[in-house]
Amino acid sequence: MTTDKPYEWLVMIYMAGNNSLGEDCVEALTQMAEADISDKIGVFAQLNTEVHKGTTLRITKATTVDEVHNQLNKAIAEQEEREEEKEADHREKILTFVRSSMEEFTAKHCMLVLSGHGAGVDPFLNDAGTNPFTIINFGKLIETINKGLLDGERIDILGLDSCLMSMTEVAYIVHNHVKVMIGAEGFEPKAGWPYKRVLERISQASDDVHSLSKAIVCDYIKHYTVFQAANVSVDQAACDVQHGAVPLMKAIHSLGAALRESLDEFNKSHRKRNADVRDAVVLAHWEAQLYKNEQYVDLYDFCTLLKRRLNKAHFAIRRACQNVLNAILGTEQQKKIEKEANEFDPELADPEFIAPMSNDEGFMHKVNFQDGRDVPGFVLKSCYSGWAVQYSFGVSLYFPWSEVPSDLEEYRKLFFSNDSRWADFLGTYLEATKREPRLGHWDSPPYPYGFLRAGFNVAQEAGGTAGFVTGHKNAEPNKNAEPNKSLTNLVGSMKNPPTQFSKCDCEVDSIRAGTSESRRR
Repeated sequence: MTTDKPYEWLVMIYMAGNNSLGEDCVEALTQMAEADISDKIGVFAQLNTEVHKGTTLRITKATTVDEVHNQLNKAIAEQEEREEEKEADHREKILTFVRSSMEEFTAKHCMLVLSGHGAGVDPFLNDAGTNPFTIINFGKLIETINKGLLDGERIDILGLDSCLMSMTEVAYIVHNHVKVMIGAEGFEPKAGWPYKRVLERISQASDDVHSLSKAIVCDYIKHYTVFQAANVSVDQAACDVQHGAVPLMKAIHSLGAALRESLDEFNKSHRKRNADVRDAVVLAHWEAQLYKNEQYVDLYDFCTLLKRRLNKAHFAIRRACQNVLNAILGTEQQKKIEKEANEFDPELADPEFIAPMSNDEGFMHKVNFQDGRDVPGFVLKSCYSGWAVQYSFGVSLYFPWSEVPSDLEEYRKLFFSNDSRWADFLGTYLEATKREPRLGHWDSPPYPYGFLRAGFNVAQEAGGTAGFVTGHKNAEPNKNAEPNKSLTNLVGSMKNPPTQFSKCDCEVDSIRAGTSESRRR
């Protein structure tokens, strides 16, 4: 936002709690009321529960829990006086909320937090009263805020207080409209973000958006560290979607193309040629950090494992893995890590990658994955607490094990899928790893995929709910697109995870001059 605004930050927190999260949304409001908030930041929260249909509160340093209670009661009385009207959908509610907040409070920077059920590429903000967003509709909402309400200026921080949202696909759909995205790769506890800490951190912040984002991640992890006593594991990451999302997409394009070429040979040779590549991919996939019933994989962890499993005869795949690793952490940071491990090869990353399959040659211009100026890094800060998600490095990717749960035709509609061609690789991979039918007499046709599983929808269907079978709300107590935020990160997060873990080195970077985001460009 422009520098002539009188205040530093405008923070808008939208809570979709007309589900199992209602109590936790109210608890979040009490945390906000207890925060020592600077006069230089404006905080607005909108509560949606079974009782409240879009009640907006202004939170200041003077706000008390009793005052929050009184304001909520007053809103209910006013709500009852109005004629009963059809409840707006999330898009309309959020746009109205953001517009009214901006009209009341103008600031140099803005942060929008969306709190509710999340499921990555599946529907977002499921609740009882409103159809959830599909991922494409979510992207359109952020674009409307960027272009229509902010006059083309990016949202400084998009916070996703939900499960499973720190995905490549999610980041890519908002990368033209947001600077930094904060979210979790895995499941998030029902209690969500520690808003007292978050608001007090913003109150201390300078203009350095990157340093503030990293500090919010560290505060979240420190808040949940004590919950190890209850066997709770959490992760969170801050990602530079503005500068890092496109290089990461191109790196994944290179990975998918290299793997697809090798696995095509495997499929065409009746599973004889390149069997070692197929096995290496399966084993790396098996060993890597997984999420959401093993449908999503930590991308950095997977590429690290795959690169180590392949010898120099498979140079193209190793090179593509290096492209991805450099794109995630940044070329210079990845170089330091590999030098310390005596694994650095200065010539391995691609110095002039051009995506040969792109429909838009201008957009897919050459990128040098050996140069830190071309590849500044996608993940600004990634931290974890607990054993179950300790191989979370900041960003996940859709990578299912079988064709039954993966509706590739729907997935292909995503912008990321179209530009990266990742769905093309998935089709080849699933063919290469699919087990042959048991021998016998063939007397029945195969089951249609729609019968085996209702696929997720990336486009909203008129008059219907997006996502899984109608009536399926993924009802478990947690924030993962099920009416609950708290399906914990347990054994299913990896095939055979370690039960010991070392402490995550997650310290708050000092917020000072000289560490601004401008130095990363």
